[in-house]
Amino acid sequence: MGRQKHKRKPPTQTVNVIEDVYSQPEVYSLVRRLLDITSQPCPSNVQTLFSETRQIYEVVEAIRLLQDKHFPCPGSLKNSNSTSEPSTVVPIGGSVSEPSNVVPISGSLTTEPLLINSTPTDAESPLCRDKSRLFGTEPSHRPLYLDGFLQWAHNNDIRINEKLRISETGRHDYGIHATARIELDEVLISVPISSCLSYHSSNPSAPLRGLQRTDPMLLAMPNVCLALTLLDESSNPESRFHGYLDFLPRSISSCLYLTPDLMTPLRGSPSLFPLLKNYRNISRQFAYLHGLFRALPTRSPFMREFTYDRYRAAVALVMTRNNPLPLGGRPGAALAMVPAVDLLNHSGSGTHIGLDVASQRVVVTATETPYDVDDEITLYYGDRSNQEFLLNNSFIPESNPNDYLEIFFGFKRTNEIDAKRHRIMESVSDKQYLLRQQVNPLSPSVVAYARLFALKEENQLDSFLVNHELLVSLSDLACPISVENEAAALRFLLARFQLLLGNQGCYSNKSDESTSPLAASLLRLVNDEKAILEHSISYCQLKLNELLII
Repeated sequence: MGRQKHKRKPPTQTVNVIEDVYSQPEVYSLVRRLLDITSQPCPSNVQTLFSETRQIYEVVEAIRLLQDKHFPCPGSLKNSNSTSEPSTVVPIGGSVSEPSNVVPISGSLTTEPLLINSTPTDAESPLCRDKSRLFGTEPSHRPLYLDGFLQWAHNNDIRINEKLRISETGRHDYGIHATARIELDEVLISVPISSCLSYHSSNPSAPLRGLQRTDPMLLAMPNVCLALTLLDESSNPESRFHGYLDFLPRSISSCLYLTPDLMTPLRGSPSLFPLLKNYRNISRQFAYLHGLFRALPTRSPFMREFTYDRYRAAVALVMTRNNPLPLGGRPGAALAMVPAVDLLNHSGSGTHIGLDVASQRVVVTATETPYDVDDEITLYYGDRSNQEFLLNNSFIPESNPNDYLEIFFGFKRTNEIDAKRHRIMESVSDKQYLLRQQVNPLSPSVVAYARLFALKEENQLDSFLVNHELLVSLSDLACPISVENEAAALRFLLARFQLLLGNQGCYSNKSDESTSPLAASLLRLVNDEKAILEHSISYCQLKLNELLII
């Protein structure tokens, strides 16, 4: 008997004794190092930030390697290069009631909008009853969970117009298409607020509920709060959001999955700084939350398996699917994920999303143009640059007339003249220095800055400080200060734009089937930036030539 008991005992302390992520002292020391790095003020110089981000990446990868030994995250939102499955189509049935008083909602909808109302299926797929949630093992799992999602949507009073169908697509994974002509102002989707995933609609575990009410970061950052709510619900076998969580994608080409190989060709791109800063912020949040959960006397199930991969997966989903709902009469009072609406892909126009105050439902209606059979139902995500689309929605539209490139100007204020220039620029209405792919690519602030840079006489600067009309004309391209000043300003811009273009990354000009979705998006981003710079150079050269002829 004694021998039998001895045989049952593990010979050494192996991975089987790991109770949660906090039982790994080597991980704890790495997390502390990560927090030390990211708690310092964010470098303002992009090269310094680049070097720091490489350090962060090395620490993060060491943490991921150790955590994956004991808490693997199969099927999580890792950057996937897999190609799409053959297209499938699922019809949606149901009717939608008319809205009464609809309040517009502004926000960032996902690469795929929400799915709503459908007729109940005859039998729920066994996979739809699986409790794996966000971290299933099937890379192409969504077709298997679609019926379960539709049944869940029906049970939760999510309504979709009977003229719509859910279609699996190659580029966007899923979308919604018309099966019959849809007229203007016809209601397409209607989702009760109670069926949207948010802090207010969920039933958080006691440890998370306490932190949501008291922790300064969770109170100040609703996006982090929503990401933790998503993790909390995904680990709860009694969650009422099972059908929605199971159908969420396992893979998003998010910038949170940047690697040094992807970062390096971006050196010289104005987009590099915000991309690195975003990666840095997520790493800091993870380190902070890891320490926060470690100090709790009782932890929720998701806290015991709180790995970097799981947190990054949740953040990527929330970034592409969050919507500020005007609850309590306050716009943006709560961030939520709106099932069914997040299946609507982006395009220039076509639909309107708002809150029906009387029924407390999120309502999507057809606007501007009717839809014909097989037309995709889309939603306009807002006026955003390609960089903003990539950061917030994890994709870049095929065509974006609102794309712009933000460049960085600034007077150092090391002498009296530069100090006055800075004061004048502070009075200019628009302080963003933007270049657009338009006939005149220069924003008013770019024009004003270049003219001030070319203005050398201090007494001329004084006149702008006391004359409001003169100040307004500073950014007006039709009102040059003088021919000499305008020529000097254009030469300054030409030199700056040519320098930026020369510093751009060394990406190949085209991608192929082996290129990952994220790498392809970064390539597109850099090439579009180059196109804007080249157009701006041509424009300034043209204007300069016109002046010289005069």
